[in-house]
Amino acid sequence: MKYYKQILLVSFVILIGFGLFLYLDNKKQKTVIQTENNPPSVEQKVQENKVEKNISKEISKPKQEVIETPKEVVKKANLYNNFSSNMINFSTISQSANSSSKIQKEISNIINSSQAIFYSVKTKDKLYLVKEMSFEDSEKYPRHGLEFVEISLNNGEIEKFSPSYSEDKESETDIWEYDKETGVPISHVHKDSDGNVIFTELWNPKKDVKYKMLNSKDEVISMFKETVEDGTQLRQEHIFYDTEGNIRMNISANYDGQDLVRFTYFDVQNSEYSGSIMSEYQDGIKQKETVYTSDYKVKNVYEAKYEDGARVELKEFDADNNEIDKILSK
Repeated sequence: MKYYKQILLVSFVILIGFGLFLYLDNKKQKTVIQTENNPPSVEQKVQENKVEKNISKEISKPKQEVIETPKEVVKKANLYNNFSSNMINFSTISQSANSSSKIQKEISNIINSSQAIFYSVKTKDKLYLVKEMSFEDSEKYPRHGLEFVEISLNNGEIEKFSPSYSEDKESETDIWEYDKETGVPISHVHKDSDGNVIFTELWNPKKDVKYKMLNSKDEVISMFKETVEDGTQLRQEHIFYDTEGNIRMNISANYDGQDLVRFTYFDVQNSEYSGSIMSEYQDGIKQKETVYTSDYKVKNVYEAKYEDGARVELKEFDADNNEIDKILSK
């Protein structure tokens, strides 16, 4: 009897377990059928797509780089307001400002000890200046009154040389003749120890050719000409010749009244230095300077800004009129 009770109990448990299995399986099938018969609504799909797109955007969206706007560098330098517009050209001021502090100091000393700076050219390793001698350095008697200066941009070493003879000594080999009324020289003959003429200098302030030097064959070595047109147009010209009579160097300055409107430097032996400068003025104050190469192409253009008569700003432009530099007065 006890054995039959155990069998019945086991059978009851098995029956309950089987029934529970059938119930759960039936519920799962109903859920699948319900899902197939009742798909997600349009709103649900739109919402799901939005979520997926937002996730995709966040994943694929590149990181934005933060670009800092460079700060404008303000360059200040000596614009030489103590010099008149005819005493220094804008290109020299710019070239000085863009050199090392040591070179700037050397250039400043040269400028301040000159009567005028007519022209300058900056190469990779040198700054070449053409200047008018100061009263202290000028020859006793007028000849060309010019001096060339080369400044090394590497070490600041300076070389100076004059394109003409500049000694005024009197001796047995140097014979001078003077104007009796003015006391200025008319001629100077320089001879060797044997009495042979080496060169002759002649002055004539009343003619266009104010000064010239002749060799032993009476061939012109150099001359200084000064001509006036319309009472206000002045042209000064320094011409130097080689041994065959060809022009090896020509330096000219054109003035409109007191304004130096054009300066030209031509040097056969140093063609890289050759060029010219055209200047524009307003009421005697230079406003614009255009620098040309030896083949008359625009190299650079400079424009100045003034306040109360003083230069406060200097801008530099390239041949295409693009601003490449700006300097403010210290």
